[in-house]
Amino acid sequence: MLIEERKSSATPVYLQIKKQLRDYIVSNKLEPDAPIPNVRQVAAMAGVSLRTADLAMIALIEDGVCYRRPKKGTFVAHNVFSNMGQRRVVGINCHHSFQEMESNLLEMAVYRGIAEKGQELKIVPFFITGGLDENIDFYRNSREMALSGIILLSDVSRDKNLDSLKAFPNVRFVLINYDMANFSDAPDNIVGIFNDDFSGGYQAAEYMVSKGHREFAVFSYDVEDENYHHRIDGFLQALSDSGIKIHPDLILNGGSPTGRDAKGLIEIGTELMKRALGSGQRFNAVLCVNDFLAFGAKEYCRSTGNDIAVIGYDNLNPELSQRLSFPTIAIDFCSMGRKALEVLSGQAAPSQKIIRISPRLIPR
Repeated sequence: MLIEERKSSATPVYLQIKKQLRDYIVSNKLEPDAPIPNVRQVAAMAGVSLRTADLAMIALIEDGVCYRRPKKGTFVAHNVFSNMGQRRVVGINCHHSFQEMESNLLEMAVYRGIAEKGQELKIVPFFITGGLDENIDFYRNSREMALSGIILLSDVSRDKNLDSLKAFPNVRFVLINYDMANFSDAPDNIVGIFNDDFSGGYQAAEYMVSKGHREFAVFSYDVEDENYHHRIDGFLQALSDSGIKIHPDLILNGGSPTGRDAKGLIEIGTELMKRALGSGQRFNAVLCVNDFLAFGAKEYCRSTGNDIAVIGYDNLNPELSQRLSFPTIAIDFCSMGRKALEVLSGQAAPSQKIIRISPRLIPR
């Protein structure tokens, strides 16, 4: 890096240096948190005093281009490009187009949070079509737009090796909702924003116990889903804390949901209730990992005259629990989207690799 001082210029020397440092950041597309030369190095390169060099760097900080960490140095700010007139964008890696996503309740709920926070922070979300490589290269080379990061919105953890993100060490990623085992071993440039499924499961079972229920069944499906594992762990821990043991024959799994639409998932709930009733084991309440299973189970009980309480989970489609009047645990998907934008914009610096959003109980 070469810094030239023009003594004949009417512009103060420290402002000349500030501009050249700013131009250096832009022309080299330095990523957020990238270090820049320290005061002593800048002074040596420009042939000026430490005081003049420090004034130049303070001016950069005041403009929002850089920030300083005591005893660590000066670094490129997270909102640097918006402060330089570039439009900030965030990519959304999703299996669906925006039009297709309108029918996907979960992803649409997350997207609402992304869009709301994006308006507030003046960050434009866009859907990635094609590979990450081409998209990242495009925005890195753009003079009009600056890439704040990539949100992994679909269940990419099952068909995408997260280690591949190491190829983009200066790009930040956020994986939303789809928890996965050993996520803490994923590359340093990715943060997970997940529902606190264990807490939600605990709330569900605790609530049912408070209503006087002591004999339980658990309905789940998709044994590979880490989110459901956490929910079941929460169920069982709350029951254990209340001194309640559940018979192994009443912890039922409906298999893989592959190819199942909402109607198919409701059918799984019906099938599981039939299996539970045919097990010969006594139970008066069912803890379900989602509202579709709960709806199918409750509907079957009503049609057969079995007085069994049911609680659901997720509240993606509130009509399900409202229609049959069963309690549920509501996941705040919108807050997940908002938190993702906060992390990628630098508004919220995560202290841990995983951020968990607390769900809430909807009692009935």
